[in-house]
Amino acid sequence: MTNQFRILGVSVLLIAFSCSNENLQEQDTEPAESASDTDTDTDIDTDTDSDSDTDECEPVDSGPCAPMDARGSGSCDKGLGTIWNGCECVEIGGCECIGKDCDSISNTVTCRVNHAECLGLQVCGGPDELECDDDSYCDRPPSRIDGFVTGCGSPQASGICEKRSSNCIAELEDTPNCGCDGKFYSSYCETNMAGVEIGNAADEDADCSWLVQSE
Repeated sequence: MTNQFRILGVSVLLIAFSCSNENLQEQDTEPAESASDTDTDTDIDTDTDSDSDTDECEPVDSGPCAPMDARGSGSCDKGLGTIWNGCECVEIGGCECIGKDCDSISNTVTCRVNHAECLGLQVCGGPDELECDDDSYCDRPPSRIDGFVTGCGSPQASGICEKRSSNCIAELEDTPNCGCDGKFYSSYCETNMAGVEIGNAADEDADCSWLVQSE
């Protein structure tokens, strides 16, 4: 009789242990299903992000807004100038320029003036002396004054109307410079807020009057 009770007790323990293992296996399976759900959500998000690339610029094939045929070649660390790529004005570099439009490479401002209509920009200055709105100033291409290259454009040159800064944060803007009006400014932002082109970097005691050009 005692042996029968022992056998019965062992059987009960085996059944209990088997049930316990089945429960553990079910619990281990649930996180895997949860991870699968997470992967599905990630795929959905990735597909959504890819839709945002549909607004990229598509250059036209002909006309004044068509891309220039000019590109930099070689591994030289030399700036070659600015070209129109069909969407915006970009600087190119290399050892030499290749393409039939290499002779038309210019600086960034001149490129923007030449493609103002493509960019939806307002042209100012020039032979017609076009003016900007009160909240903007005329940003002209750089020119040489007394043999030095400056950020001051020639009064007769065409430029692009650029918005003036509305406020300046001293901690972020601390580059002293001479404005093209012959005045000293403590930061690029302050020069911009005054509606003046930046002539060159300068110390506070610098004489900026030499940058003023006659009309």
